[in-house]
Order: sequence, then C-alpha cells, then structure tokens
Amino acid sequence: MLANYLKDRFLTIEIFDADSRFHFATAKIPLFELLRQQKSHVVRAKECEICAPDTAEFRGSIQLIMTNVGKSSVETTLSTVNDSQQVKTGGQPGQGLPHGYKKIVHSRPMDLTKVS
Repeated sequence: MLANYLKDRFLTIEIFDADSRFHFATAKIPLFELLRQQKSHVVRAKECEICAPDTAEFRGSIQLIMTNVGKSSVETTLSTVNDSQQVKTGGQPGQGLPHGYKKIVHSRPMDLTKVS
C-alpha cells in the first residue's frame, strides 16, 4: 500500500553542478509527512539540509513544497483548481484553502563563496 511506502521511505535528491557535472550534494526527505490520514489532500512546506555525498559535510539547505492528493471527488477537484489558480496569481499551493496551512517560504540564492 502507498501508506506503508510513505511511512518507511525517503526521497533522495541528488544535486549536481550543471557545467562540470560535479555531484555537489545530497538531501534525504522523509515521506511520512505526506501521509493524508483520511484527508483529501495534504500540502507540506519543508526546508532540509543538503550535505556532501561522501563526507556528510553541510553544504546548504533546500526548500520544498510537497503535495499528496487523494482520489478524485468534488472537494478534491475544487481544491486542485484553487491551487492552480493561486499559483498563476502568485500565491503558493495550499494558501486560501480551509485546511489552515499558510506557511510562506522565502528563498534566497546560495552564496557558494562562503561554503568551505
């Protein structure tokens, strides 16, 4: 079942330098936060550390917005339409919906000159 998979697994993100194809960092994101627990959908904003793949040295952080939407129903379909309209108007997915998640994620470019 999907719930068991999400409960036990991690999403691994590999980050590469596009020019040199250098493997810069790795991030592991736990998927259990996407468990809906009988809700029609969940939206999670998360910031995770990224580390060097061989030494686990801290290299920075990555910000994500993760979504798990259940089977289609009238409520889920309307929520999905609201999310896509908000993205087009500059809002973030999940804002303005009745579930109460209103976390705004601010990001800034990573300064690689400060990374040792």
